[in-house]
Amino acid sequence: MVSPDEAVDRIEAGRRTPGTVLTFDDGFADVYENAWPLLRERALPFTVYLASGHVGGETRWEGSTAKGAGAPALSWEQLREMTGSGLCTVANHTRTPRCWTASARCPRPWSTRGR
Repeated sequence: MVSPDEAVDRIEAGRRTPGTVLTFDDGFADVYENAWPLLRERALPFTVYLASGHVGGETRWEGSTAKGAGAPALSWEQLREMTGSGLCTVANHTRTPRCWTASARCPRPWSTRGR
């Protein structure tokens, strides 16, 4: 695993050294609960693409693939701990994900990703 910065540096330098960039989308609390202990133990860098408007609350929005109640979001305290380790990079996602199709309904689950 390499950080996004390391991956970009390798590409820009023309190095073909294999590497993987590990990312987590939206800022769900299960990243902290499940992945963080393993990543910290192994000193593996990763990036969280954060929907900042949901920090400390619930992650649920129009067009999401969730069928039931929303899922807990990361808290600011959890984010401080992970970024303070030097292993976690927080990257911008959006403040509040929205459906990016012309209709009010999102026919494809990936349409909520802002693509």
